[in-house]
Amino acid sequence: MVRTDSPYQHFRQLAGKRIAVPSRFAVDFLFLRKMLAQEGMTPQDIEIVEMAPPDMPAALYASAVDAYCTGEPFGAAAQRAGYARTLRMTRDEWRNYICCVLTVREELIEQDRPLVQDLVDHVLGAGVWLDAKQENRNKAVAIAAGKTFFNQTPTSSSSSWSIRRTG
Repeated sequence: MVRTDSPYQHFRQLAGKRIAVPSRFAVDFLFLRKMLAQEGMTPQDIEIVEMAPPDMPAALYASAVDAYCTGEPFGAAAQRAGYARTLRMTRDEWRNYICCVLTVREELIEQDRPLVQDLVDHVLGAGVWLDAKQENRNKAVAIAAGKTFFNQTPTSSSSSWSIRRTG
């Protein structure tokens, strides 16, 4: 995401600029690195700022960062508010993008393998449920958007709020 009034149309134009990511260990950082590589750039060509995704829209609005790279609903919220636009969409640039990764410490696997397997089974089950039908994805958006999680409004004219299977 970049400001609507920014001149940036390509990642190359972000050279020397401040770009927020949730973490150097987040998949969003992998996407950013992929986009930089496509432009013949490296992470050293930009200033990377680690920031909590809920803070990114306000940081962009205040010009504390020049761009940010994170998942929804934080792009759609800034876009809907009118001060941000998409520079590149992950789904358009990386067809089989790894959206989320579950990492478990080896000690926990050794200590309580059935618990870890149960966790993996539930995560996998959630993915199967989301893939089953659009109604399930809409329900997930409504749940995740609520005050308990992202505190966002799930109703919007923006298609960004609906999770759509693209692969």
